[in-house]
Amino acid sequence: MLRELGNIATRRGVQDLAQERYGSALALYRTLGDRWGESSVLNNLGNLAYDCGDYITAQGHLMAALTLYRESGNLPGEAKALNNLANVAADCQDYGTALRRYREALQIHQTLQNQLAQSAVLNNLGALYWGLGLYPEARKVYERALAMFRESNNLQAEGECLANFSLLELHAGNLQVALRLGHQAVDASQRSGDAPNLANASTYLGKTYTALGQFDAAEDWYQKARAIRSEVPHAGRVLELNAELAALTLRRGDPVKALMEIAPVLQALQTDDALEGAEEPYHVYWVCYQILSANADPRAPVILAQARERLLNQTERIPEPELRRSFLENILTHRRIMEE
Repeated sequence: MLRELGNIATRRGVQDLAQERYGSALALYRTLGDRWGESSVLNNLGNLAYDCGDYITAQGHLMAALTLYRESGNLPGEAKALNNLANVAADCQDYGTALRRYREALQIHQTLQNQLAQSAVLNNLGALYWGLGLYPEARKVYERALAMFRESNNLQAEGECLANFSLLELHAGNLQVALRLGHQAVDASQRSGDAPNLANASTYLGKTYTALGQFDAAEDWYQKARAIRSEVPHAGRVLELNAELAALTLRRGDPVKALMEIAPVLQALQTDDALEGAEEPYHVYWVCYQILSANADPRAPVILAQARERLLNQTERIPEPELRRSFLENILTHRRIMEE
């Protein structure tokens, strides 16, 4: 009962209450010696920390859950923890670890013939392919996952997949498709009460409207996303939102105001972990560079050099040469940073 109350609070975006309920459930399961229940709550706590962008805490809870799942021979639980650990690795741009863990989770679910669980991993794998610039591969797995979610009437997962799909189509240049998918994602997330994904979908709509040159609509969606993030905080993605709003000001022809708006972002970038969990960290650097350049600010080449160094360091962590090439060449912002 306590764990389910935590789940309800999580879905509603009331994270403090969710933390309290999960904490009480964890203490109870440990008192009772119920390792099955303990592992389930640890998994929940890991996901809650992940949604808040607290990746160190998330990894700690999820690794503890994985250990308990394996000790008890709980294969579905093991696959679930592997999938969630892969999410953490992907958000921290550790793509090699993420890819390995997604594949391990998918293999277990395929062995168990658990189609619903497979669809969740496929959705996450699609996001990883997107992050590597493998757009055709991402589209294929999103299509598979979306069909499975709809067949099982999983509205929350459908909304998440639609949001991811919309971001993919935006980067592939299919703006009207991205717009349609983005609005579908917002609708599904509102109906399922998924606040974190509603913030993501709203952000992606802001990006799409910006690409379409509809700046008022873009600002409206960015502000909606920021309002949600005030209730469901995530430092890396709030920083992205602030950068997008400053970029919008630059697009509207006011570089001086854009420089004022980007100042807190530039300040935050002085710390190594400022962009943890940001979906497009190098786009934040690129926006900063563009705004600084538009103001003939001497910091422009410095921020560009920082972005290039970070990008190359991350590329070295990608295990396969073809994936490294895709990461550097297929993603427009990455290509711009390397060619500027």
